[in-house]
Amino acid sequence: MKKRPLKVILTVIFSLFLMLVTACNSSTPVASPDDNQIAVGAEFAAYYQANDGSVMFGQPLTSRFVDPVTGNVWQYFEHMRLEYDGTNVFITPLGEWAWSGVADPVVMPTTTTGEQLSLGGFVVQDEFLRFYRTGKRSVTLGNPISPQIDEGGLQVQYFKNGRLEWQPAAAATERVQVGDLGRAHYLASGAQTLYETIIQAQPASATAVDEVIIEAQVQNAILYAGDEQVVFVEVKTPDGRPIPELTIWLEVTVEGQGPQPIYSLGQTNELGQLQGPIPLNDVEPGKEVTVLVQALVGDTILSGSSTVTFKLWW
Repeated sequence: MKKRPLKVILTVIFSLFLMLVTACNSSTPVASPDDNQIAVGAEFAAYYQANDGSVMFGQPLTSRFVDPVTGNVWQYFEHMRLEYDGTNVFITPLGEWAWSGVADPVVMPTTTTGEQLSLGGFVVQDEFLRFYRTGKRSVTLGNPISPQIDEGGLQVQYFKNGRLEWQPAAAATERVQVGDLGRAHYLASGAQTLYETIIQAQPASATAVDEVIIEAQVQNAILYAGDEQVVFVEVKTPDGRPIPELTIWLEVTVEGQGPQPIYSLGQTNELGQLQGPIPLNDVEPGKEVTVLVQALVGDTILSGSSTVTFKLWW
């Protein structure tokens, strides 16, 4: 039998806080501003739109999800991470996080002409200052926490919540850009593993998917006469979530005899799993049996299938 001890353990561990996730998901998310198929969470939509979202935060990297330790709702964007504590939306200070890891910074010289702004002992100047003073960007970024530095040939400056970068090859209106600290923190902090574990522990609705990943295997690669063959099936979404209440159909084909009648195995459980017998009618010993496993919603066959084979022995 195909065992899934890790999945069972994770399901138990996250069962409590997944109830919180479900409760927080009751509101409808706002569509993402691009075509990456990830929505800006309902908790963050108004804040995102009011604060120059695509420029300051970038596109969503994750759906909104619940931190199991604090209970806060998180959502990662390319440049920053937003948090919701049940009352307020705020920005995780990823600029402070990233600046703390910078060793031996190479400080750029301060210009002697043009406008300058001194905050907390650090000067914001030139194009960085013009960008910083536009709209609400100074509030979104927070105060500067570093001078302008040369970071591997890239001119940057760190602020409490983010990092500004000078990109001279970009179009004139896009030469100052917010750095991808959201992506960096997501990959470096363990948040990616947490997010994927949480998402994969949440069942998907059978009626909301049109593509599935089916894993199937049989109990016996060689089936002796008189024995019963059992197939084990697991169905999940392309991003790894189990899909309960999917009807699984088997199409059994015997070498030299053609296909047998299509057979319903039943419906998947809450873990997207199902097991049951494979019907075999008058199969001659020594023949190879091929089983096509498919998933249906209503009378619609979903994209994605799996094939397993075995031989009947004497």
